[in-house]
Amino acid sequence: MPALCSPRGREPAPSWPGSWLSGATLTTSATGCSIGWPQVGLVDDVDFAEQWVQSRRVNAGKGKRALAAELRTKGVDNDVITAALAGIDAGAERERAEQLVRDKLRRKALATTMTPR
Repeated sequence: MPALCSPRGREPAPSWPGSWLSGATLTTSATGCSIGWPQVGLVDDVDFAEQWVQSRRVNAGKGKRALAAELRTKGVDNDVITAALAGIDAGAERERAEQLVRDKLRRKALATTMTPR
């Protein structure tokens, strides 16, 4: 079986029949080796950013600024972030913020009525 990382530094990945590694680039350095995942389609920043925005808006109620900050920490390019956030209009963002405030006020009212006196 061929070694995954060779002392040559950068070479095509070994091609086993039907291997998901075929087409990847292997990089070695003093600290180890890594596989160039984008070359084999395992990391698609555009798809990732779109799914992240959709998921975090629905499940966590995040706004545009918070989503952009999260995507930046994940290493997504600013152009990709801008495109992923383009589908969010100001009206939808305001509506979501109002819903979050209503939910929080309702929880707070429930908590105060349930506290023993």
